[in-house]
Amino acid sequence: MASRPWSFTLGSLLPPEFSAAGRLVLAALSGAILSLSFYGSHPGFYSWFCLAILLFSLLGARGRVAFFCGFLHGLIFVLTCVSWVAEVLSVHGGMSTAAGWAVLVLIAMVWGCSIGLFTWMVQRLSQQGIGLALFGTPFLWISTEVFRAYLPEISFPWGLLGYPAAGNPAIVQLTTITGIYGVSFLVAVFNSLLVWILSSPSEKRRGRLMAVASVAVVLLVMQMVGPRFVPTAAATHVARVVQPNFPENEQYVGDWYADHKADMAQLEQLSLRRSPGVQQPDVLVWPEAPAPFSFQDPHFGPYISGLAAEFQHPV
Repeated sequence: MASRPWSFTLGSLLPPEFSAAGRLVLAALSGAILSLSFYGSHPGFYSWFCLAILLFSLLGARGRVAFFCGFLHGLIFVLTCVSWVAEVLSVHGGMSTAAGWAVLVLIAMVWGCSIGLFTWMVQRLSQQGIGLALFGTPFLWISTEVFRAYLPEISFPWGLLGYPAAGNPAIVQLTTITGIYGVSFLVAVFNSLLVWILSSPSEKRRGRLMAVASVAVVLLVMQMVGPRFVPTAAATHVARVVQPNFPENEQYVGDWYADHKADMAQLEQLSLRRSPGVQQPDVLVWPEAPAPFSFQDPHFGPYISGLAAEFQHPV
């Protein structure tokens, strides 16, 4: 039987027997909208309501349908948000395009299972009452994010619910106390409040709407006015970034340093070049490069130490 504490409060918002297919469409939509939080034209906006759409898809659902709603949400989010992983695997990982996408689908399925567990637990809580389910939603969501942080190589820690909102200088101050999980918790709470309005009986809906509208106004004012009170850090140091341009090789054969002696000389020249009228850099950065650089290497170790001494700053 469908969970009555969810369904009886919806009024006319959902049909009496909302189809499983319709719920899955809503869940997929919520995953795509969450992806827009990272790529859309207004990235800080979408995360404040995308989770509410996912919760809305659970209203009155059976446990199995609730799980697959979360699974589809996670699947769509990963496939749309980090689709570049498939290209990286095919271009740099020696895989075919099909194999790269197959690996990405497997990663997305792991994410889908974790979010499916979240939606299943929310649905279980809803059997005791919608208030309990919505109260537990932020805690369960954060637990899901913490769990994913321990997944080897596929945690994608930049894909958390709080990161789009953390782009605001005022909101991000919360991270000094709670880390990014605190911002995720705040966003999840607001999404729960949106569903709290939709699930309320008609006689209580106006009061709840006013309460949530007040919270929304406070958050909006905080995001618009708050950044003015955040001190702006003045830049006092300069970094120089020199991107090496070595060809990619699967294996390093022969004497690599002898073969690229001219390239290394050019790299050193660019690193030490003086720029008249410009503050000299305090740190030199060589981003990742397809080269056998290692401080333990008998060629590279002494070379980079000498370069740092001549540069007179860290490298």
